[in-house]
Amino acid sequence: MPASPEEGGGEVIFCEILIYNEDDPKNSFAKSDTVLRFVQYKNFKGPFLPGYRTVKDATPLDYGITKIDHIVGNVYNMNKIISDLKKWTGMHTFAHFTKEEIQTPWTSLNSEVLSNNDSRVLFPINESAEGKAESQILEYLKAYNGPGVQHLALKSNNIFNTIRSMNATSFSGFEFIPTPDTYYEDPVIIKRMTENLEPSEIAAVKELGILIDLDADGILLQIFTKPLFDRPTVFVEIIQRKCQGVTIEIPGCGGFGKGNFKALFESIERLQALRGGLIPTDGGRPAC
Repeated sequence: MPASPEEGGGEVIFCEILIYNEDDPKNSFAKSDTVLRFVQYKNFKGPFLPGYRTVKDATPLDYGITKIDHIVGNVYNMNKIISDLKKWTGMHTFAHFTKEEIQTPWTSLNSEVLSNNDSRVLFPINESAEGKAESQILEYLKAYNGPGVQHLALKSNNIFNTIRSMNATSFSGFEFIPTPDTYYEDPVIIKRMTENLEPSEIAAVKELGILIDLDADGILLQIFTKPLFDRPTVFVEIIQRKCQGVTIEIPGCGGFGKGNFKALFESIERLQALRGGLIPTDGGRPAC
């Protein structure tokens, strides 16, 4: 894509890969148009891409979001997609969750997280695992009509300020999944909060319904929105990672939220049940 002389010349080169390239044997119309785009700038001095111009926002809105932390995909066959992505990008396995680790009495999933060499780019991939009911992954694949992005994780340097700002803005379009009070009564969660957060931060975590996880390097704070549209498909995660007490930009610090992953899975399943989408695999009535 060449730039005009007014943009300073140069060009931008694209290469796109169909990232979730697989078929549903039960639905020939289920396809994914999601692409992974590689962008190369060659002496391009304009804003973003050729044809774009810089515009000053008359009413700027800032929630404190700094970057994308990770992007999660829901697919039919995780192993195929993982194999393709490793071949195309050279990424490696950063974390792996099995159906025994992420399950409820009704459903379960398998998940694998891919990372680039410095852990600044993370691509988790989910697939449904066998259970008593159709999982939230299968519900997504039906509603989305094929594989696609389940959620975008957006990084904040102060998750408390970010969530309060989003809650205070009526037109933001975000509604967060509520966290049950019993989550904060778990001895493991109490220990994490007590050892890693100030009393004011613990109060804010409980007030806002934020989840907390950790690894040897630091802690992970996160919260999830309900689906953004009228179908149970794409939603957003707000995340903050603190290593040794300092918020940093590297996504890997604080782990990948195994405990929080299960809490999220359970939260989405509760919403799924309320929609009547938790359909038993034996053809019985939906769970509620």
